[in-house]
Order: sequence, then C-alpha cells, then structure tokens
Amino acid sequence: MLKMVVMIKRKEGISRAEFRDYYETSHCKLMQHFEDCIIDYRRSYPVPELVDAGTVYNPSGAEPPDPDNQHFDCVTEVWLKSEDALRTLYARMAEPELAAIFLDDTKRFTDRSQTRFVICHEHQGL
Repeated sequence: MLKMVVMIKRKEGISRAEFRDYYETSHCKLMQHFEDCIIDYRRSYPVPELVDAGTVYNPSGAEPPDPDNQHFDCVTEVWLKSEDALRTLYARMAEPELAAIFLDDTKRFTDRSQTRFVICHEHQGL
C-alpha cells in the first residue's frame, strides 16, 4: 500500500495545544480536496511528558528521545489509493489557487523549513 508520511514542526511562538487545535479544526478540512485520492488520513502527536530518557530501552544505541526537544509536533500519514492517485494529488497541489490556499494555511501554524515527507510502500505483519 502506498503511503505519504509527513513530519511537521510547529511554528515558533505557537504552543503544542494551539498547533494541534488549528490542525484538527482548520487544516484537516483542506484534505477534502483529495477525498477521491486517499484511503485514510491520520495525525499522531508526540506525548513528550511520557518520554523518560533515563529508562528508555535502547538496544540500537540511537540517541534517546529528549522530552524537551521533540523534533516534530505531528506525524501525518496519508494512505493513497494508487500511484495515479498520488500523481493526481500532486497535480491538484500544483494548481495556483489551491497551492496558494495550502501555502497560506501552512504558514499560519507550521515551520515549513522543518517539514519532512516521504512516500512509502507499507508492509504489515510481524
């Protein structure tokens, strides 16, 4: 299954709560432009108060999470119907009117310079 994963950092000066509220009550509505392209659309928000860097089991040797310095404020997942659906989504995003709407909206609450995304083939199971 094809999936777009977007890691988003909130704009400086906006609290986590303000970021989440704006995303859920305003920005999400813009995805209606792509309903025919997507299967599912989910947002996951880090819970820094549950991270305890002193007790994290870390066999990989990677840097333990720092609850005071979360790299992203939301991980968004968009499951797409097909590669053609992804091309359609990209084409619509390039339309000047829709592009301007998205750009204006994301500038309100995100640090666009820190946003990262990747297109993945998802596999399930253990």
